[in-house]
Amino acid sequence: MRNRHRHHRRGFVARLACAVVGFALLTVAPATAAPAPAGDQREQPVAVDQLPFTATQDVRGATSAPDDPSCSGNGHSVWYRLRPTRNATLSIDTYGSDYDTTLAVYGADGELLACADDTRGVQAAVRVDVRAGAVYDVMAAACCGRAAGTLTLNASEVESGPSLALTVQPTMQRAGGSVRATVSGSVTCARASSVQLEVRLHDDAGRPPTAVGYGETACEGQASWAVPVVPRGAATKGPVPVTVTALSCDDMGRCRIDEVAARVRLVR
Repeated sequence: MRNRHRHHRRGFVARLACAVVGFALLTVAPATAAPAPAGDQREQPVAVDQLPFTATQDVRGATSAPDDPSCSGNGHSVWYRLRPTRNATLSIDTYGSDYDTTLAVYGADGELLACADDTRGVQAAVRVDVRAGAVYDVMAAACCGRAAGTLTLNASEVESGPSLALTVQPTMQRAGGSVRATVSGSVTCARASSVQLEVRLHDDAGRPPTAVGYGETACEGQASWAVPVVPRGAATKGPVPVTVTALSCDDMGRCRIDEVAARVRLVR
């Protein structure tokens, strides 16, 4: 009987020891880390060689570098690089991704050109004008310190917004006997749009504008514009520098800016 007790006791102890060891192995076994995706480092971006472009990958293993910029978050950042072969407007988005994404586009000098978060749901989309031969870096990241998942990045060329060609008349007309005057010119646009204008009169010393005026005109192909200003000082005596800025937006929300510097002379 005593031997049988010893036998059962030894079997119990052995089974207990195996269970403890097995549990320890389960609890201390390290989790398998997700591999780093393509484009994890800005210095090794995914090349966008042709448009339209779509790429899907698991980015749970993506990391963030200390010098990564932030556009509503830069967690699990992944980089793409475009070098357009012609001037165009690009649409870039993360539609189809399964986590909360942000999107940013940077010029070769690091200048932020576009930034978006939650454009549609928790996905992001931007439109950006690009020039042939220039380099653009696109960063897709997880928002707000959240986890990443499967990223889908889409890029395509879209019809550009309204183009502008702005001209300024060399003279500004005095309004009656007052010191009010009107700066005028013409604007050409590629499609029907509303054009907002800002006119700034300067002096030759390069100081801040001596007068600023605002106006708006509807443009369908070509339109004349006229903006009232109140010239002061040297502007009432001789030709003065003027800067005219035009902003044109179509019904799709696509905008263009044109700016012209000229010299104008006040005439009666």
